[in-house]
Amino acid sequence: MNQKPLRPCSKIGCRALSRTRYCEAHTEEQAIQTRNYDRFARDERTVKFYSSGAWRKLRDYIRLRDKGLCQQCVKDKRLVVGNEVDHIIPLKVDWSLRLTESNLWLLCGTCHRRKTAAEQGRK
Repeated sequence: MNQKPLRPCSKIGCRALSRTRYCEAHTEEQAIQTRNYDRFARDERTVKFYSSGAWRKLRDYIRLRDKGLCQQCVKDKRLVVGNEVDHIIPLKVDWSLRLTESNLWLLCGTCHRRKTAAEQGRK
């Protein structure tokens, strides 16, 4: 049976090698952080929205409409597969635009992280 190759733990500063995302020392720590985030910080209304059938149908339509390509990269004349359907105007800013097609676009992971960081005031 083939095993995944060893790679560094995803915890910043840890050099341990693991076949999973985190090494044994950080797996439980990360699980606790995720549980706490889900319990205390995540917006319940948003979680329900993203698990709704209406969102899933619209998300699939946006992927087809944008032909599977990151729209920011297309603007920059690059062809990159998109994997994140993103709200141009975030839900926290205007909840009423959550199912508006013109407020959605397909982004690659890099562009999505860059846009989210800019919205949160980071670079």
